[in-house]
Amino acid sequence: MKANNSITQTKPKGFTATINMDSVQKMILTSLKDPRRAASFTSTLISIVNGSYQLQNCEPSSIISAALRGEGMNLSLALGQYSVVPYGTKANYQLSYKGLAQLATRSGQYKDFGVFDVREGEYMGSDKRTRQPVIEWKDDDERENLPLAGFYGFYELQNGFFKSVYWTHEKILNHADRYSKAFSKEKYENLLAGKLAKAEAEKLAEFIKVMGIGEVTCDLAGMAKEHD
Repeated sequence: MKANNSITQTKPKGFTATINMDSVQKMILTSLKDPRRAASFTSTLISIVNGSYQLQNCEPSSIISAALRGEGMNLSLALGQYSVVPYGTKANYQLSYKGLAQLATRSGQYKDFGVFDVREGEYMGSDKRTRQPVIEWKDDDERENLPLAGFYGFYELQNGFFKSVYWTHEKILNHADRYSKAFSKEKYENLLAGKLAKAEAEKLAEFIKVMGIGEVTCDLAGMAKEHD
């Protein structure tokens, strides 16, 4: 779905002022066709933007258009089924793994699917015949204290077709560093080492949280330098 021109033709003071304009609310209601859903959409989007200084610097029209794209697929922003990701002054729609799972379930074609973190020592290589990854899962109590090694994902179709894949944590970070404008592997490593300024740390941690591409287990305030 696309927002109409009434969003871009006005110059409100901020996002909240924009989305609460009568013309914008009318457009949202026309798109969602449900007053309660439109009200929930508005409040959720305001809350998300207020909690992200990056989104606050984006054009309101791009935020609303990105979110309506997700709602047009009958996905929920509140449930994390899609994200509104800032890229400079523009916001883009980003399908999340929760949204992908929702769409796969709706299709009726999948018997089962899932993604699991793999800890050090659990990946045993690939099967010599099928080349599928071989994982030997350790007890939960033991694996909680082991470092993250990567992620294992699989799906099985109703017709019996099965596919699985394993990516190391390093491969995932390299992939994000290469293809994402909002992620930097170097800054991520500096974040973990406590070498990143607080403002940069908060900015990167926000993106990691949205995209789910890294593991940050420490208090960000303690990991960042106390200067801007």
